[in-house]
Amino acid sequence: MDAARRAGGDGDLLNTLLACLLAAMSGSVGFSGSPPLPGPGEFGLSAFSDSSVAALEDSVLEWYLYRGYPFASLACFLASADSMVMSIVPGRHASLEEVRIAGLEDTGPGVLTRYLRAEPGEPYDPSVIERWRDRLQRLEFLDWIGPYGLYIGPGGNLVVIQEVVEGPAGSLAASLGFSQSGGSSVEGSGILRFTNLLGTGRQLEVAVSRSRWGGTDVSGRYLEPWLFGVPLSAEISLAQEVPDSGWLNREAELRLIWEVSENLEAAAGAGIWRGYEPGDVSRRYGYGIAGFMWSPGRRVRQGWQGLEADFEGRLGNLSGPDSSEVLSTAELALRADEFAGLLGFGGDALAGGVVQGEALESRLSRIGGQASLRGYAEDAWRASRYAILRPEISVGETETRIYAFCDLTALETPDGFRSPCGAGGGLRGSAGPWAIDAAIGVPLGGGPARFYLSAVAEVL
Repeated sequence: MDAARRAGGDGDLLNTLLACLLAAMSGSVGFSGSPPLPGPGEFGLSAFSDSSVAALEDSVLEWYLYRGYPFASLACFLASADSMVMSIVPGRHASLEEVRIAGLEDTGPGVLTRYLRAEPGEPYDPSVIERWRDRLQRLEFLDWIGPYGLYIGPGGNLVVIQEVVEGPAGSLAASLGFSQSGGSSVEGSGILRFTNLLGTGRQLEVAVSRSRWGGTDVSGRYLEPWLFGVPLSAEISLAQEVPDSGWLNREAELRLIWEVSENLEAAAGAGIWRGYEPGDVSRRYGYGIAGFMWSPGRRVRQGWQGLEADFEGRLGNLSGPDSSEVLSTAELALRADEFAGLLGFGGDALAGGVVQGEALESRLSRIGGQASLRGYAEDAWRASRYAILRPEISVGETETRIYAFCDLTALETPDGFRSPCGAGGGLRGSAGPWAIDAAIGVPLGGGPARFYLSAVAEVL
């Protein structure tokens, strides 16, 4: 064996005979030396031979390299006919010298390396690198996070080279809902969204939606990431909506978002809302905001596997022409998906509404359509409180999947408790720069079927 020769073996003939004898035996390996040491059973070895021992040595040295010990040395000797001991000296624990990104074209390297919670000169920690890679997995403008390599840099410490593939910087989305029952009913919306504005990681979104009765809603959102060089982002949202004829709402919000970990963000901020009702009646609502976004999971070829949770609550003082009162609201959105071969199981759970105070008609939650209650038109229901369960089962090998759904609701409306439900199926997937979701939903209480189509085109 190579190890025996390095340790002063008696010659090639003896080594060859020993290798042939031991090849038929099962082998066990133990480790000794200075810590850290691999755990028992960390590396399997079924039989001893020159090639198997050489492969074991390479695996052990790689184990040390990826834990920050690039100068480890080792020696092997036979403790018995079927066991071997590997004596190891880990050597110096190297520092992180540099991080390089391979594959970037439009994005600055600093946009990605700022998510790394380590500075050059600190002791190399593999868990920090893995958490950084998890954060990169969640960036929408990266299509692929490849393997990373470790190399000895000019300063004698470790250089990390991470491979990535950039995705589109944004998208243009449009959705359409249509039904035919004595007369046509159509509504639609469009969203222009940048997730990597000018290669800086900034986000910008503008949305316009048209309701079936003719009202037009407009909103905008801008996110400035990593203020002051720390994982603190600022988000500004502006919106104007016409919930019904003669009504007008305007709202502005500011949030500060702190990245607690690779899959958890906490948000806090404030907002101001003004509502103009028929008869020149206006109301004002100033409130504070608190919430969190939690997304444990990972990317697989079928999509995101795991959980996505988004909670946000508001509390403030609502002033009107006659009085003022405390008003608090909350919203929770959950999405879970699990894939097992061709089958996929998952769906959404949505809940929200007024927690304290009296619901304003102009601020009621608008339920219906592809994003909330399929089988019904957009804005088909107005609820002061709501709970929606949207289970799905899907079939497909990739993100292009056929799915069936059943949307179940419990709504508290001005006319009392309601529980409209819808069921149906559809196809969602991607082809080139396009992502499409087409579905047909049917109200379970009776009524015409409704067709939904949403399409997203990548903006390069």
